[in-house]
Amino acid sequence: MYAIERKMALSIALVFGLRMLGLFMILPIIGFYTEIIPGATPALIGWAVGIYGLSQAVCQTLFGWLSDKLGRKNLILLGLALFILGSVMAVFSNSIWGLIFARAVQGMGAIGAVLLAWLSDVTRPEVRTQAMACVGITIGVSFGLAFILGPILDAYIGLQGLFLLTAALGILAFLWVKKLAEPKESEHYQRIKPLNNNLFLISASASASASASASDSLSIAKLLKSISGFAFGVFALHALFTASFLFIPQYVLQTTGLSANQTWYVYLPAFLVSFLVVFPLARKTGNHNLAITKKLMQLAIIILSLSLAYLLWPGGAALFGLFMAMILFFSAFNFLEAFMPSALSRFVPANQKGMALGVYSTTQFLGIFCGGAMGGLIKQYFTEISMVFFVLILGTLWFVTTFFLFYQQTETQA
Repeated sequence: MYAIERKMALSIALVFGLRMLGLFMILPIIGFYTEIIPGATPALIGWAVGIYGLSQAVCQTLFGWLSDKLGRKNLILLGLALFILGSVMAVFSNSIWGLIFARAVQGMGAIGAVLLAWLSDVTRPEVRTQAMACVGITIGVSFGLAFILGPILDAYIGLQGLFLLTAALGILAFLWVKKLAEPKESEHYQRIKPLNNNLFLISASASASASASASDSLSIAKLLKSISGFAFGVFALHALFTASFLFIPQYVLQTTGLSANQTWYVYLPAFLVSFLVVFPLARKTGNHNLAITKKLMQLAIIILSLSLAYLLWPGGAALFGLFMAMILFFSAFNFLEAFMPSALSRFVPANQKGMALGVYSTTQFLGIFCGGAMGGLIKQYFTEISMVFFVLILGTLWFVTTFFLFYQQTETQA
């Protein structure tokens, strides 16, 4: 990557990381406050957790669309301001309903799609997956750190202190974005312009010295199929992730004999090893060879589904098998998390990227919400093997959709 691409990739990943770290630190400890927060019940605690995802889903497409009109940076700053406001409101809330409202305000700062659109604006196609990998890996690191730091910090500063820390991290992200200059359109691209109501011309150059550019025509129908295909993929990815991790921590304890505050002994090494796998894969998908891209994506879906099924199998896994399955799962998850928004951004006109990635991010948060709801229902009302069936069925549906998705994209590039 060029210097400006590296700077923007790392900056956007930093904003993602600071925001996600604050959010994730709440998750492993908020359930312990059911008897402490006035008016709280297990169901309302669940709403306090899930309402963030719902308000994110509602606002993602709107923020993405507005960023196409008003600029990426302006909408990111607005979203971070709402996130900070919601965090401060949570600090001073004195009832479960106040906490629910504060979490909803946090979620209204729906900047995930705008950040991804901004990143795709300033990176070349051949390095975009690597740039997206920085974001995906940062989210993974944030998740790992949060599940380590959340319970530790809770012992010293409590839930209100964690929300205050979340607000502080949001302020740091706000100040960092404020410093960034709004990048002008890269000299490596020609801006995508509509040909008419139904067709778009997509033109891109491989380098600054290239004088000719390849152009493709996209019908609205094919554009929508590409968007919906990737949207279902990210929905399935996060539904599987959220539902499975209602079960997996308990299985880790059963297999390893560790205490709850020692599970990072398993998670951290698995994260680190998975990163060594993700970067070479990201480089392989940084070109326009759809055949390779398709095979790698399908392989990642298979690995993700089978590793989760192994981790969730009733009776637990052997220690070595547990560790290997965790490595495979995090490798596949981080690869897909980084690859899919990059692949989507290749085939969407520049003046529609915010909208497309808004739809993408909306379904991502719907996947989190639906995965949590489904996992909770299975955990309460069904047997453990039902979770394995859920993983395999959803993974199979996702795998099948990739054939139709890439068929449409191959036509686009023909």
